[in-house]
This record gives sequence, C-alpha cells and structure tokens, in this order.
Amino acid sequence: PYTTTLVARHTRRQILNSLHVTPLYILQGCTRHIPFGVSISTRIQRYSSSTSRKETNMTSPLTGVPVLLTRVTNDLVHKLLEKNNKEHDIFFGPQFHNHFPHAILTGYALGADDDRLNKEWKIENYLKSMPKRMGDAIHEGTWKDHLANDKYYPNYLDFFTQEVRTKGVHATILQYAFSEALFPALVSGVLHPAIHLAFGLEFDSPLVVAEGLAEACVTTPRMAPLLDIKGSLDPSKQPSSRARVVGLLEAVRQDKEIDAILKWEDEDKIQKTVEKGGEKIRHYAAQYTIPHNQDDIAEYLEDIFTSALLVYATTCFDPTDTSSSEIKLDFFLMHLLTSSLAVRTYLPYLPLPQAVLLLRAHCTSAIHYYISRGRPIMDIKRLQEYTPQSTIFKDQSWDELKRLATSPKVELHVSKVIRALYIASQMYPKGEHASLWRQAAVLTLDQMLGLGKDWSQQAEGFQQAWQEPL
Repeated sequence: PYTTTLVARHTRRQILNSLHVTPLYILQGCTRHIPFGVSISTRIQRYSSSTSRKETNMTSPLTGVPVLLTRVTNDLVHKLLEKNNKEHDIFFGPQFHNHFPHAILTGYALGADDDRLNKEWKIENYLKSMPKRMGDAIHEGTWKDHLANDKYYPNYLDFFTQEVRTKGVHATILQYAFSEALFPALVSGVLHPAIHLAFGLEFDSPLVVAEGLAEACVTTPRMAPLLDIKGSLDPSKQPSSRARVVGLLEAVRQDKEIDAILKWEDEDKIQKTVEKGGEKIRHYAAQYTIPHNQDDIAEYLEDIFTSALLVYATTCFDPTDTSSSEIKLDFFLMHLLTSSLAVRTYLPYLPLPQAVLLLRAHCTSAIHYYISRGRPIMDIKRLQEYTPQSTIFKDQSWDELKRLATSPKVELHVSKVIRALYIASQMYPKGEHASLWRQAAVLTLDQMLGLGKDWSQQAEGFQQAWQEPL
C-alpha cells in the first residue's frame, strides 16, 4: 500500500508548476518528455519495472544529480514500518532518536533476509511507546505554534500524514522542510531529522516522510544561529571563492583564536561550540559559496561526500603515538558521512536555491562538529595503511562488507556507514581518494564488529581523549 507513488495524487503538471521547471527528464543519457497527468514516481517505476535492481537512477533536470529511488518489494518491510509508525515515539530516553526505519531500510537495501529484518524489531525493543496526542490538532494555519515541543510529535505526525496524502511528498517537503521556519531544525539534532526524512524519500515511504517532518518540528533548532539561509537562497550572490570543505577544516584547525572556544572540561561540547564559536563558524562557512548553476551542484556534492569520508575515517588515529593501534571512531563525525547520503537523496528534487542551501548547511555542520571534537588531525596515510585487527573478513569485496554490515551484532549506525561508503564508491570510482571508500568500510567493520568496539564521544582532538579508555 505504500509503494504506489512518491507523489500521491499529484500530477506531473502540478509538480512542475510548484517547482517552476520544464517537463523534461534525462534518463540514461537520453532526453524523454514525460506526459502531463503522469506522476513522476509512476513514470520512474515504468522505466525501472524491466530491471530487477532495487535502485533506480534518473538524472534530475533541476540539479543534474541522478535520482536515487530504492523500491521496497518486501511486504515485511512495509509491515514493520507501519508498526513502528503507529506504536513508537520519535524519541526515547533523553532525546535519543528512533532509528528503526533507518535500520530496517538499510538492512533491506544491503540484502538482509526476513529473519534478520524481524530481529531488528526485537533488537530495538527499547523504543518508547507513542505518547497520547495533545488536545489541539495541528493544521496548516497553526503548524508553527508548537515547534520544538516534543510532546506534540503525534499531533505533527497526524498533520504531515494528511499533508503528504493531499499534496504529495515533493510538494510537502519543499513547503515545510525547506522553509525558513523549519530548515534550521531539519539540520539540527546531529542531522537526524534530515536523515530520517531522506529515508522516506529514497524508499518511497509516505509514512517515513511524515515521521521525518514531524521529527523536525519537535527538534530544537540549535543550528539556527550558524546558518545563512537568506544568503544561500539568493541567486544574485556570486561565489567569491572555490573553497572546499577539507581546506576550510584545515584552516579551522590552524586558527589559534579557536583554541579558546572549547576546553576538554566542557560538558556539552556541541552546544558550547555554538555558543562560543558561532562567529568563527559563520566566518568559515561564509567562504563555502556555491554558484546557482546546475553544472556545479554535482561537483559540490562530491566535495561534501569526500570531506565527510576524510573527517570521519582519518581522524580516528592516536595523534600522540603513530605506532598505536588504538582507534576511536567519532559518533558525531560519523553522522556527517551518513547525512551526506541524505544530501545526495534530496538534491535531484530541489530547485537550485534549496540545493545550495542544503549543501552549505552541511558544510556548516562539518565545521561545527569538527570544532566540537577538538579539531582532530586528519591522517590520510594511516587510513591508507590500515590493516584489519580481527579475523571476520572472508575477503574485502563489497559483497562481503555488505553481508557483514547486516549482522545482528552490528550497531545500527554501522550498516548506514557501510551503505553510504558503498554508494559513494559507485559514484566516485576514480580520483585521489577512490580507494578510501572501501578502506573506511573495512576499518569500520573491523573495529565495530570484529573487535566489538563502540562509537567514541570523547572529542578526539584533545590529547586527554587518548589517555582515557573508550
């Protein structure tokens, strides 16, 4: 029941009118006109019905980035998603996020069988039951009234479920997620709302889309002071530089003025970085300017992916001892990688101003989290030379890595990391860092599955972090 269309009840003409684009898609190198009155996703499904592949790619006329649409043909997946949608809150504990749709959809995409998918429901038995709805229902005129109030999650879920049914997925996402009122929250909470919503978009699940929008509404928009929304949306602003994220992060690491922003003793380093480092973050993020030009979007997407790979997988080595085999994979920097896949999922559907906004926001997040982790050194050579410390690998093929990533012993973020790295390796098979996608996957599985380690939240840029056990 949830695989019929990405854009329920929305015709091709309605979508085009809302996006102000021409009725032309580019598919597999050929230009094809799509008749009005046929929904985008229906047309995509017609072209993809002759193949057994789960993923469907079709180049977007908006940004030139291929659509990533993963078709779910397993009824069990739909059943479990519906069960989670009805029974679980979006948070549990002290604002921890419900990752069940992430885990079940990633497992499905990596080839997990029904037994493994069913186990995920049992593994995540710690999720909180859906709370009672608050008294006042939310409608289009009042949707901003309860933002950042997590008690209203079920009310927001009801509202967005109906909005998606009425307006369709694409129109609803553009109207709300990329509005000035909600976008800061979308990219807050360690980017979880953006990640959750992207799963709904990629896997054609209106249920998960509604959850992601509701999650954004009840998330505190802590990124708001750091973002340049109006500047990003303004096409008249021409780029003054061709800065890249890794270059900006290296400049941040060398900036002595940032030394005073954060101390090892600070408790909430994420929030402290926003409060004391906002001016510096905005200064460096302002240098990441992107032309409102379709030809440039794919280039900057590659930059986002590559920088996320490097800041995640090359900062995990002990800088105080180059002979040490100790590895600490950072929890927050890992989310820059998994959210890169979310960015890639959104871009085919976004007009250029919103595409630029999203790319610049991800760069801003990278600067923010890099400072909050103590600005750890990026040591590419040690990643290149890394050899597994466990014996879990039959070989290091992607098939083997994806198989290992579906193990029930794997912490749920690991499978998302492996899939993001795999997709990136297919997108960028050549270039300076082409071998590092697989190498980062090997390192992740070796440490997290083979050695049974956990994610680090110790801010590895501080030497003190390496004096304490993980």
